[in-house]
Amino acid sequence: MPDVKIYTKTGDTGKTTLFGNDNKYSKSDSVFDLMGGIDEVNAGLGLLTYQVRALKQYWNKHTIYLLGLIIFCGFASCCISHIYTGKIDPSYLTPIVLMWFASIFVFEYSSCQSKKFTKIEDVLLMIQEKNVNLLSHISNPDRVRFIGGAEIVKIMEEEIDTITAILPKLTNFILVYKSKESAWCNVTRTIVRRVERELSRYCLEHKSLNTECLPYMNRMSDYLFTVARCIDNDQWSPPTNYYHAVSGRNGKSVKKNK
Repeated sequence: MPDVKIYTKTGDTGKTTLFGNDNKYSKSDSVFDLMGGIDEVNAGLGLLTYQVRALKQYWNKHTIYLLGLIIFCGFASCCISHIYTGKIDPSYLTPIVLMWFASIFVFEYSSCQSKKFTKIEDVLLMIQEKNVNLLSHISNPDRVRFIGGAEIVKIMEEEIDTITAILPKLTNFILVYKSKESAWCNVTRTIVRRVERELSRYCLEHKSLNTECLPYMNRMSDYLFTVARCIDNDQWSPPTNYYHAVSGRNGKSVKKNK
């Protein structure tokens, strides 16, 4: 494969071409706003994927550390018992048994956390790959099909349902801010919402686009909101309802100055 030059100078005049199309288009055309927005989404998802992978590695690493500590404490108890009594005192077995049960809990919890973030990472990577397909489809809908949109929408819906089932019931608008990962997830969600609006306007003018594009983009923002809630829920504190931010200490609404 020949080397691809980073700069071609063909767009220096403010015009460029689309994939599979030799016609020149102004870079101010709405199609480039839409494609640039999808590019922003993928950039945001890239950083989010990195952060989620770090969370997964955190739980993997700390599972090993905690299990090692528990095993060491059990071994130390046996050694202390043998040094002071010349035998393994049964009274020393009680803390060992308790630590053994604790190790099971720690391992199961950490393992569940690791599997959860592994699944989130896999879905985020899948979405990024699908966004590249969407970019190609928008640039040349007659030549490139948007494939598998309904399938990935179904995957996101199943993951939303699975994650929501283990989260507190959502009864109010909430603020998402308890970690840098959840906050960035929420930022990326707002970018997706903007791109969804741009895509909706573009679809009205270009009927050749696959009708699965809009449900795909809409469900993506739903999925990111759910992931943000999931990450915030791991901070061991209840969600912050939106009305708390606009209410006084006595719970009454604060009147805005006119």
